[in-house]
Amino acid sequence: LIRLIFLYETENYDLIPYQLVAIYRAIRKKASIFEYEKFMLKFVRNLMKIPVSDEITLRKYFKESYDIIISSESLKQGLIEDFDFVSWLRSKIEDRDLLEIHRETATKKEIEELIFG
Repeated sequence: LIRLIFLYETENYDLIPYQLVAIYRAIRKKASIFEYEKFMLKFVRNLMKIPVSDEITLRKYFKESYDIIISSESLKQGLIEDFDFVSWLRSKIEDRDLLEIHRETATKKEIEELIFG
């Protein structure tokens, strides 16, 4: 699933459908599929329907997806374990660098640990 984000970020849009097919095949062989895996596949499939030049629709889609993840603890946890998808979405919504988001998040976590132990 991380490869899908990588392909998107490197603007290899033509390779994403092939990667999706490969992922679907691999998932069919598994005994079960996690909720976050279903979400990611649906997210990428829908993302590919939005023209890259349509920044307003893209940002809206990123925000809607972000809100869905934030409201679901199981989605949020699964996505952060493999790849911090929540921060990646925030970087797209806020038009900021992912590293900047990570630094900010790390700082907030450190402060919470100091306060709450």
